Amino acid sequence: MSNFFDIFSYLENDNKDIIKSQTSAEATIYKAIVEKTERESVNCVINEIKSFIQSSDNSRRSFEELYEILCNKPYSIRKGIIPILIAISLKDFSDNVILYYMNREIEFNSDNLIKINDNPDKYYIYTEKGTTEKIKFIADLAKIFDIELESNILRNNVQVVSETLKKWILSFPRIIRESNYDGEYEINKNYIIVKNNLLRPDLNNNEFIFSTIKDIFETNNYDVVCAELTEMKNFFETFLNTYRDDIISKTKDIIQNKYKGSLATLLNEWYDENNIKISK
Repeated sequence: MSNFFDIFSYLENDNKDIIKSQTSAEATIYKAIVEKTERESVNCVINEIKSFIQSSDNSRRSFEELYEILCNKPYSIRKGIIPILIAISLKDFSDNVILYYMNREIEFNSDNLIKINDNPDKYYIYTEKGTTEKIKFIADLAKIFDIELESNILRNNVQVVSETLKKWILSFPRIIRESNYDGEYEINKNYIIVKNNLLRPDLNNNEFIFSTIKDIFETNNYDVVCAELTEMKNFFETFLNTYRDDIISKTKDIIQNKYKGSLATLLNEWYDENNIKISK
């Protein structure tokens, strides 16, 4: 099965030169399948797979259903070449197709397509519409969080944005990571829910970006979501300054109400008055 990787690389990059040797096993498979997609027999199979992909629009479908169709009459296709046929069929859908292993979203790559062969009943496909809106939304999120997107493939950019948001929230100290909306400081409940989702180790990137966030802010408008996330970002990034100023103010009120000097000066005077020695 390892001979298939060069073929998958070609399908992903449209670069036939990736297949180095014209006499290799992958070259033979390439000539037998990929170069003959226009033939009625191969094209018929491709159309069958595309119909299956289209049927997963807003509804997850098990690959077991597809394998039942392809492995039996009238097709009777050997399982070994099905991943290549799926890859060919997915080229037109790759930007808005999500693969799942059980309930976990997985990366769309050759390795996972090959793994489907072993347990097709455990793998699922899900196709979403609204790709244009999603592309704009991802670009807007990238702008808000200063993310450089190097790919033209939506699914790759979704992963980059989601992973960057996770790293962003993890970069904050514990007081923010462990904060709650019913604590001492008033924090928007929705901000806390977004934060807690980003801290989940089993977060599904696509589901979180395109569905969960909209549910949290109770809107179907991506522009509204962007506005909310901009405010959330500003809030968390200025929270430490607000928290510091609040601690300083409360400390001054306890020691000497309405004191106008610095906290350091006030504490030194208070230490002297109470004969408290601070070790250096």
